[in-house]
Amino acid sequence: MQIGSLLKEYRLSQGKRQKEFVGEVVSQSYYSKVEKNANRITAEDLIDLLNYNNIPLWEFFSRLNHGSRLHKQEIDDLDTVMIEAYYAADKEKLANVINLIDESNLSEKDKQQQKLIARGWLESTKKPDEPNDDELRQKLKEQVFSSPNFNKNNMALYCNFMDFYDLESNIAISKQIIKQYQSDTDIDVQRVLLSIIANMLILTIENKKPDLAKFFAKVASKISTNPAIFFYKCCIYFFESANMYQITRDKKYLIKCDNAVTMFKELGMEAYGNGLNEFIKRQLSNYPSL
Repeated sequence: MQIGSLLKEYRLSQGKRQKEFVGEVVSQSYYSKVEKNANRITAEDLIDLLNYNNIPLWEFFSRLNHGSRLHKQEIDDLDTVMIEAYYAADKEKLANVINLIDESNLSEKDKQQQKLIARGWLESTKKPDEPNDDELRQKLKEQVFSSPNFNKNNMALYCNFMDFYDLESNIAISKQIIKQYQSDTDIDVQRVLLSIIANMLILTIENKKPDLAKFFAKVASKISTNPAIFFYKCCIYFFESANMYQITRDKKYLIKCDNAVTMFKELGMEAYGNGLNEFIKRQLSNYPSL
């Protein structure tokens, strides 16, 4: 990969437009041609540009000759931007991701796939009174079942858009995935599996069927906690506590929910913590507050 293409990949991974990325290092018009590999950038300007955007020099130069790895990295970076925007409830940033995808170095097929996912994230942010895009939801479902067995890719896709399925379908699909992957020690697989379990716990709360949560909570408890999956375990702790409150009406479980919300907010995930707080107020509105 050439320098301009790699710079572009880094810029898109940070969710920045060209003007934000270059600052005062070089002019935007000059940099635009660098990205297109039509202009050569001096070593001094390149280093200044990397430093300005907090890109480690060793990392940048080590990646110049690794095309296939960069392709995967670019997709991973776009996914990260989408997920961060979703959890921050930033619809504007999610909409802007579609423009970033168009500017990326991905193939046309991969661009269409990533834009479909970006539109799916936007669809997931809709409020209950907003009309669904049924055509988009069907396309995403078809992507999930594009192969006979679940793999990392379609498992993650299903996890992201579980709210597009009814409860019965989600129970059947999630149990199929758990059966296939519950003993897998791959960290990426464990992250997705725990995310699916967390989503199932949400659904059991929303449908007022807390007894259904026991199976999923038990599976999660068998996955040993480590730093890479700590966030997901914390989410499950919150939703399992909410489920237990629905069953027992014991206020100690509301206290656990409140403690989890406080932790998320104090560790920098304020939007997510607020979202959990709103969720618990909405779903447990008929029960006494702390």
